[in-house]
Amino acid sequence: MTGPGTTVVPPRAPGGHAARTDAHPRGFAPPGTPVDVGVVVVTHRSAADVDAVLTSVRGETATVSLRVVVVDNGSRDGTLDVVRSAHPDVVTVGLRENLGYAGGINVGVEHLGECRAVLVLNADLVLQPGSIAALLRRLDAGPAGIVVPRMLDRTGALSRSLRREPSLLGTLGDALVGGRWHRRRPAWLSETVLRDEAYGRPHPVAWATGAALLVRSSLARSLGPWHERYFLYSEETEYCRRARDAGSSIWYEPAAVVVHAGGGSGTSPGLTALSSVNRVRYVRRFRSRPYAAAFRVVVVLAELLRVRRPAHRRALRAVLTPSSWDRLARADGAGGSPPATFGYLVPEFPGQTHGFFWRELEALRRSGARPVLLSTRRPTGTTGVHAWAAPAAARTRYLTDWSPGAAMDGVVVGVRAVRSGRSRDVVRELGTVTAAEGPVRAGALLLAGARLAVLARREGLPHVHVHSCAGAAQVATFARLLGGPTYSLSLHGPLADYGGNQRGKWRHASFGLVITDPLHRDVVQALDGDLPATLAVAPMGIDPGRFVRTRPYVPCRSGGPLRIVSCGRLNPSKGHVDLVRAVRALADAGRDVRLVVAGEDEHGGAGYRRELEREIARLRLGDRVRLLGTVGEDDVRAQLESAHVFALASHAEPLGVAIMEAMALCLPVVVCDGGGVRALVEDGRTGLLATPGDPGSIAAAVGRLADDPTLATTLGTSARRHVESAFASERSARTLLELVERTCAAGSGT
Repeated sequence: MTGPGTTVVPPRAPGGHAARTDAHPRGFAPPGTPVDVGVVVVTHRSAADVDAVLTSVRGETATVSLRVVVVDNGSRDGTLDVVRSAHPDVVTVGLRENLGYAGGINVGVEHLGECRAVLVLNADLVLQPGSIAALLRRLDAGPAGIVVPRMLDRTGALSRSLRREPSLLGTLGDALVGGRWHRRRPAWLSETVLRDEAYGRPHPVAWATGAALLVRSSLARSLGPWHERYFLYSEETEYCRRARDAGSSIWYEPAAVVVHAGGGSGTSPGLTALSSVNRVRYVRRFRSRPYAAAFRVVVVLAELLRVRRPAHRRALRAVLTPSSWDRLARADGAGGSPPATFGYLVPEFPGQTHGFFWRELEALRRSGARPVLLSTRRPTGTTGVHAWAAPAAARTRYLTDWSPGAAMDGVVVGVRAVRSGRSRDVVRELGTVTAAEGPVRAGALLLAGARLAVLARREGLPHVHVHSCAGAAQVATFARLLGGPTYSLSLHGPLADYGGNQRGKWRHASFGLVITDPLHRDVVQALDGDLPATLAVAPMGIDPGRFVRTRPYVPCRSGGPLRIVSCGRLNPSKGHVDLVRAVRALADAGRDVRLVVAGEDEHGGAGYRRELEREIARLRLGDRVRLLGTVGEDDVRAQLESAHVFALASHAEPLGVAIMEAMALCLPVVVCDGGGVRALVEDGRTGLLATPGDPGSIAAAVGRLADDPTLATTLGTSARRHVESAFASERSARTLLELVERTCAAGSGT
């Protein structure tokens, strides 16, 4: 998936020929091929350095299979031109904005594919022969989850790259004496591991500089993305801390050697300030409040000791002014404009039907934004079947994950609301919600709103976009009334499906999005007078690049079984009973028909599924209809590719991401003519429409496709073109990002 301004170029074999899929001792593996190590190189203004690092990595392919992704953070010096010219078998991703080191790593990992381990590299280093193999041997030997190499500077001297956990005395000691007296200095007086003997043997460490580190893929998946708020500096400290907290360990392997030129990120007073601020941020995240307050005092003292230098004067001002911290990404040398940072709130994320949200998040990040994933609570039921679910959950902040400290934060927010005169509005809103939802539910929503206000303040989120108009929208409303961030809403279906107090939820929103024109008309009619000034149409979408057939579509042939696939949660509104009865009608007409349904009910199979199974049994269709339950995206795609027809019998589908996925795979679709599907399916051109609730109409449309292979193929081809032109996920991401940036620029969050 790409966003506007983002360029992703797949690799080709040197010489301009198609990338090979067999072993290539001096080449990098193409996408889709499992490899030992996936390498991510993050660049920014790295045209002078990138060829050397890639050449040194290429030398490792004699013993280790590798795939390499270079992610460029908005350079204007031709970095990617150098890569594409000298290393055409490297996957290149060009970002419009500078997302920072962590953001670049996260984008690169998304393009790696299947690998045993992930190697993260700065652009300004060179690997010595055998280094990747040495790192991999240490990883395979266990128990390490992360392995770091021996590091030399450009003169060949040892670079002391190993670190201890940040501490009060260590920070003060480093400020007082720097790297001097390393032989006699007590370990507790420095964060850096100084003694030479520590660099001559393998051993576990707290963390190491992030210029080069190898991460076991299973650990990378469980940890989720690197924390992008750090932008640059301390992101590796935070990542290694999470690895240790997860029970893993970080090992140093001196047999692996890299030469690090250093300074590839540039130097400036702004970057010095960012480094100091991020150390305070890190300690605030992982230590108690009293310790974090003391640590900040020590950092201030450390900067005072060096205040004669301009860079440290800037750092001192920054540490003393927390309100400036989120602007430090603009620091001299960071490059580009600051990325838009905002909250992205999805209820009970990640759920079985939440693939669209994950793809939109990817598109937002590749467009230069920094969305922070939020959710009301952890989902119930089976969600782990999706490959993206584990990293998504690891990356999400849940508003119901309360702790004593979070509860105290909520009290503080309440006190501030009283002092600022906002309490009357909060009480009025609470009364309205209590009347509609009951006191217990209303109280829970208010507490979640307080939590959101606190989290937004800590994470520097001036705005939150809510992909719901139900309880999550009410949470955002309470947060705003408590002095929290501005918010916006997305409506995915009829207002009646999203509970009460719709006027209150929309009245306080900065803008709104709806997925179809009919929904837009309904909302304007129902809520006129309480809507925000901007109410835009932004259809849900997919990434067409992820839905490309591996083999051409073949229509149903006479004598063979007619294979139908349907995807959607098991719910009466989806019309599964009508579809099953249509299968009965087709079978009674003498057709050899098979139906596969992917999806589960809200109770993990203990709800509506049982009713559907009884109907299947009553109609004697047990040998013709198969309910798969919740399955992953790869399994859904495999079913779509093997089918002749996609059918969805929803009574009033708002739009239909599952329909889009089938259309993108050139599969002819039969859907019921209700809700907003006409925006997606034009009868007789991009699919066939049937009458909702009418099994005979559904059976007739499916039978028509089975009897006319030319029509089936033509509709599938047209459907693919329609989805590509009108329903790519970056379109919705672009609309959302433009409105968020406009809201933040207007200063609505102040």
